[in-house]
Amino acid sequence: MPDRLRQMMDGATAQGVVGMVADIAGYSLRPWGFDPADVAAAVLLGYGAADALVGVEHAHWYRSALPNAWLEIVPEVGHLVVVPFWAEALTHVLSA
Repeated sequence: MPDRLRQMMDGATAQGVVGMVADIAGYSLRPWGFDPADVAAAVLLGYGAADALVGVEHAHWYRSALPNAWLEIVPEVGHLVVVPFWAEALTHVLSA
């Protein structure tokens, strides 16, 4: 896994980090164009309890901002929670 992740990050930043920075700025520094309270869809939030980049406070903010969301905090998992959480995420999407 570490080698695969390293290769992915090397490829993603081969031409610099401007694209990654633009993505982060795009969803965190600009208005989204909608109020999260207006999202009617059922939302599953998966967060890693050991995430050093995004704390669980962030997860709780989303949970409180989205009216039909539930939160699963995965113990002993960091920022790449999607890897061990993939089956739950797909199950949620397929059931919707």
